[in-house]
Amino acid sequence: MESNAKEDTHYCVEKIRHPKVKVDGKNVNDKSTIIYNGRITIKNIPSDAYLYVVNGKPAIDWVMERQYVKTDTDSGIESDANVWATKIVKMASQLLL
Repeated sequence: MESNAKEDTHYCVEKIRHPKVKVDGKNVNDKSTIIYNGRITIKNIPSDAYLYVVNGKPAIDWVMERQYVKTDTDSGIESDANVWATKIVKMASQLLL
């Protein structure tokens, strides 16, 4: 893992994603790397990590889909994965564990 995170706010996530790489002229997700935010990148993820499946999809993908910040356009309600880490656990780095 590469990180220059030093404060709790450095661990906040907006949207976790895989970087794109070109394969046969097409952009595809590089599943060996996860960009957690602008300060934290997880590299060298083995392909076997995607074999653990929850509800029909790899657990890594399941978590990545749910760790984000989004405001519902109709209700204005904000869904923020960081709230649990900063308000409940009092430690934003816990989102990475």
